[in-house]
Amino acid sequence: MSTTSPRLLWALAFLGTATAATATPDLDALIATTHSKCGYEVSAIRQHIQNGRSESVGTAGLKIDYAVGWQQGGKRIEGALTFNCGGASALPPDPTAPVASPKELIAEEDAGGRYSRHVAWQKPVKAAHWSPQVAYVDYSFGDGQRTRSNDFLICDGQVAIPCISLSITKPEKLSADEMASVLSKIASIDALR
Repeated sequence: MSTTSPRLLWALAFLGTATAATATPDLDALIATTHSKCGYEVSAIRQHIQNGRSESVGTAGLKIDYAVGWQQGGKRIEGALTFNCGGASALPPDPTAPVASPKELIAEEDAGGRYSRHVAWQKPVKAAHWSPQVAYVDYSFGDGQRTRSNDFLICDGQVAIPCISLSITKPEKLSADEMASVLSKIASIDALR
């Protein structure tokens, strides 16, 4: 019997199996889909979502990408917030499924590959109705090169629901205040249980 986590299986199932992407002119409908199919509520950060799109993945999966941006201390923060979901509904989650931390998932995904990600830290974030664990990846290494990144993997610390990824593209390096701002946006996302 395999001990591979359900979240990792979801991530692996989505790699390279995407079908046609569709731009979503109705952002409110996409936010409702994130709620009904992925089990996450993002209306609290609606004012920071610039646009979004969804694409079918495999036979029953769905990937939802949002472009996000906001001002913090006179600087613009921009990034991509991604939800990978599956089936007709993400709800209810299986409370008996094993729960792996974001750092463990990253290590499992990177094992044996040409590239690896460096997890600078992992910590819990206080949120209203769930227990998110956040891993921060500050660079990746592969083919003899180190590439800076500002990537966050957010997973529920108690229930095996699909993880969220947030990749900050601007600024290139986050200050302490900008990092706190990113974490506050993550804490504003709610998971349905």
